[in-house]
Amino acid sequence: MNSHLRIGFGIGFLLFIAIVTACFVVKIVNQNDDAAINLQPIERNTVPLAIQITRAQITDVTDLTAQKYTVIGKWMINTSKQPNYPADWISQSYPDPSDGNIKKALVEPINIMIIDRVSKTEQEAIEKIDSETKKAGYLRWILHSAGYKAFIFNDYHWQLFNGGLLNATCYQTKSPFEPNNHGRIFGPVRVNDFWLFTAAFSREKLGLFTGKVVTHDYVSFLYAATDFADQMNNATEYKLKGKIALNNIIKRSDQFVGDHDGCAIILERKY
Repeated sequence: MNSHLRIGFGIGFLLFIAIVTACFVVKIVNQNDDAAINLQPIERNTVPLAIQITRAQITDVTDLTAQKYTVIGKWMINTSKQPNYPADWISQSYPDPSDGNIKKALVEPINIMIIDRVSKTEQEAIEKIDSETKKAGYLRWILHSAGYKAFIFNDYHWQLFNGGLLNATCYQTKSPFEPNNHGRIFGPVRVNDFWLFTAAFSREKLGLFTGKVVTHDYVSFLYAATDFADQMNNATEYKLKGKIALNNIIKRSDQFVGDHDGCAIILERKY
């Protein structure tokens, strides 16, 4: 390797490291400004053991959140903590306007449900949702944290294409350097005659965490979920079916869910 190639390689490597450092959120809590966030466990939203449910008993999406079934988890799960701990916004705290702007952990809710009545196999359902999101302007990007799960029908399910920092795991509208909508999709699970995915979408922007570390700041859950649903409805085979209450609004002294409305938007592929 001649000197020019070595220099070029070195510059390229340093540029890559700089980009990764700028985009990837470093989980640091400034102990001088905010107390370390100590998330409390949240109920797993599981089916009572006394009720024996088979997937054949679920005939419509409304059954999925009926009180006697409750088979849809309410929050994205952080697998680096105990199994029933909700994922918070990368260990940052945000002011809660409904509670005197007290800083709290921002828990990430499930806000999308996707039904596929056409695909015959799990792999076909995954390939279809992956290709259709591109048509809607949501492409998979690298440089996002991964390792998240969602609770669906008595089990935890990994996000699609789960991997490391350099794996394209998030569906996103723009580059990590710009304000963007992004989300993680979980599943699918076969329920009677359809495949079911859940998802957590949010809007973010670049910001300075504690004024020292470049990171992604939270902007909105509701805006991103609505945009994803609208774009999918307009450009793909997945059409808006409505909204359903997941009752996943948290009002605690140390946790809240931003502007999330407690509902999941339902997209359905019927043909």
